Order: sequence, then structure tokens, then C-alpha cells
Amino acid sequence: MEPQQSVLLLYLCILIILSFKSPRWALLFFFSTKFTIDIFWDYAVIDRLTVLKITGALFPIFCGIYVFFKRPAVSKHPFFKLLLILLVLNGLASLWGAINSHFMFLPLPHTPLTFKHILDWNLRYLNLFSAVLVVPFILNQSKDRVFFLRAFLVSTMIPCFISWYQLSSTSIKLLFADVSEPYSAALFHRLNGTYHDPGTLSIVMFTGIILSLFLFFTETAKPLRVVYSLYSILCSTVLYFTFSRTLWICLMIFLVLFFVFLKKYQILFAMIAAAILIFTLVPLTQKRFERELLWMEKTDKTTNLNEIKRLGSGRIWLWNDARRHYMELDKLSMAIGSGGSFGSHNQYIAWLLRNGILGLTVWLVFLYKIGLFLRVKLKENKSVLIIIFVFVLFFVVTGIMNVFMQPWDNTTFSYFFWSSLGLVALQSKTGGGES
Repeated sequence: MEPQQSVLLLYLCILIILSFKSPRWALLFFFSTKFTIDIFWDYAVIDRLTVLKITGALFPIFCGIYVFFKRPAVSKHPFFKLLLILLVLNGLASLWGAINSHFMFLPLPHTPLTFKHILDWNLRYLNLFSAVLVVPFILNQSKDRVFFLRAFLVSTMIPCFISWYQLSSTSIKLLFADVSEPYSAALFHRLNGTYHDPGTLSIVMFTGIILSLFLFFTETAKPLRVVYSLYSILCSTVLYFTFSRTLWICLMIFLVLFFVFLKKYQILFAMIAAAILIFTLVPLTQKRFERELLWMEKTDKTTNLNEIKRLGSGRIWLWNDARRHYMELDKLSMAIGSGGSFGSHNQYIAWLLRNGILGLTVWLVFLYKIGLFLRVKLKENKSVLIIIFVFVLFFVVTGIMNVFMQPWDNTTFSYFFWSSLGLVALQSKTGGGES
């Protein structure tokens, strides 16, 4: 047995034992290690099962056992009914996808779905479902929302330090090198922190930055405030070297909205000035947006369709390809979904293909209800930092991040995002302590 395998087995044993002894501490331990454990995404623990697959199955099972024995009032959760409807629609799409893939009643515009594909897709939703619905009942003490956020911050630290080690072998001179040659992905030496790709690391660093800022404003001890400030700078540097434009933009918009709500205008202006300096003085930054900038400068933007398709690292092409894929589906699959996943770099398009127009509509209604709920809470509690934080996070993720990537396909980020929403929704409803 390899050392990595032994460590991961020990981790799983500790997690399971802790789950029986104290569900609350098991959750906090799990969240404080999750982004770190994700580094071992390609290490098999048992047969071909990785630690990500095992925890992806254990988490909803753990939440289900907790509900069965503790009997929390999950039906009183403000979004319980919509979550249940989405669960049923998910099941219908899965059932139809499995039946049609097996019997071929209607032509498939994609490869037949296997049980593995359907199980993976449904487990992702069950993890989302459990995070928003059950986690708030387990982390129900007055300070648990802050403990939850601290736990997730801790889980970003080892990936950050590994990325800095990777960065030490990168020449900073490349940032200021001549970039007159044609645009190429080879120009950008992207950090990945040993994750599957730089996009995953960018999500982790985005999470680390916004959590550092939140905790900075909740902390009264000056040494800890200094630590949070320094760590946000470390994560920001790593985020830059992932060269993920989507997360660059998401972070900027998050910071602008967050500081506007907090009325921290001096910090806001300093941050904007720093961003402008980086964009104007570091040639490689502008090079990352070269295609989009050149397209915006052209007076006739519709003449070259090939250039349009290449915008956003080919996302326009992917979205158009997803559109064609959807139009080739049979009428029933268009309505309730075909059950197939699709790497379209758009969370809503992915949901449309998996759950059809009916599932996407209910999903959008669900998000609208959450947004409306948070807006009301923000009006009622304008000075409550956790509500401001979650409101801005919700706006940035649903309004920007979901359009250019599929963040909820990253189960760990899904835990962070949906548990944050659930903690605010339930504790606000039940009169839990504010932070």
C-alpha cells in the first residue's frame, strides 16, 4: 500500500468515527480539509474509488442518517418544497435517460448513458441538496456560521502553499516579456496546485480571498487581522497566476459590491487602482484578453464568425454546440432532460441538457426565490456582515460565474456555496444568532 493511500484511508476512518461521535465536529473537520483532500483527486483508495468519490457518497449518506435519527424539522426549511421538486425532476430525467439509453426508443444525439454517469450526476445533486438543507440543522449554534467559514479557509491553505512552491520555479520576467507574437495558451504558465486543472485552483483561491476578507472584518484581534490580510494577498497572487479570467472578473465584482455595501470606499478605490495598474503595466495581463479587446475595437464585429467563436477561450463555440445538441434531442428529452452531462462551461446550459426546459425553469425559479429571500434579509439586517457576504456571493456566482463555467460541478465549492446559503436562510428564519 502506497503512503498516500494509507493517509487517505486513515482520513476516511477518522471522518467516519467522528461522524458517530459528534456530527457537528465531523462536519467542521470535513470542511476544514476538503479543498486539501481534493488534491488527491487521482489517487485510488479502494480499487478504482478515489477519496473524492467516496466522500461524495458518504456526505449525503451522513446527512440522511442524521435526519433519520435526529428528526430535524427539514420541512420548515424555507426552500424545502422547491428542493424536493428539483430532486423529483432529477429522478425523472435520470430514469428517462437510462431507459432510452438502454432500449433506444428514440435516437440519441450523444453516447448512451451508463449507470456510472447517472449515479455521478445524481450524487452531485444529492450533495447540493444535503448542503443547503441539512448542514444548517447540524451547525446550529450561534457561532457556527463563522466556524464554518473559518473551516473552509483552513482547507485552502495547503493548496495555496503548494501553489507558491510551484510559483517559485516560474520566471516573473515572463510577465513583462515581449508579447507581440500571436496569442497562444503556451504564453501563460498557469499554476494548478496539483489539481486537475488551473480552473479548480482558481476556485479555491477565490474562496480563500473572499473568506479572508470576511474574517478580517469580523476579527477584533489585530494579529489575526494582519494574518488574514497577508493570506488574502498570497491567494490573490496565486489566483493571478492561474490566469483564469472568469475568476479575475468574479473577484473584482465581488470586492466592489462587498466594499460598497460596507461603505469602505477608501479600500475600494485602492483596490481598483491596483487592478488598473496590473492591467496596464503587466503586458501578459492584457495579452490574456487580447482576442476580446481586438474584437471590441473592430467596427464590424459580425464579419468573422470564426473569431467570434474563439472569444472566451472558445466558450461561444461551446455554447453554440450545446444549442445544436439540445435541438437534436427528442421532444420528451427537451422537456424533462436526457440525463447527459455536457461540458459547456455554463451551469445553466448544463442544467438545460440534464433536466430539460422544465427542470431549468424550476431551477431558475428556485434561484429567484433565494435571491429575493436574501434581498429581504439584507434590507432588514443592513449591518449584518454574514448576510452581506452571502448576498454578494450569491449574486456573483449565479450572475457571472455560472455563465462562464460550471462551479457547482465542483462538489467542494458546492458545499461551501450551498451550506453558506442554508446557514443564512435557516438561522435567519429561526432566529439564530447573527454574526
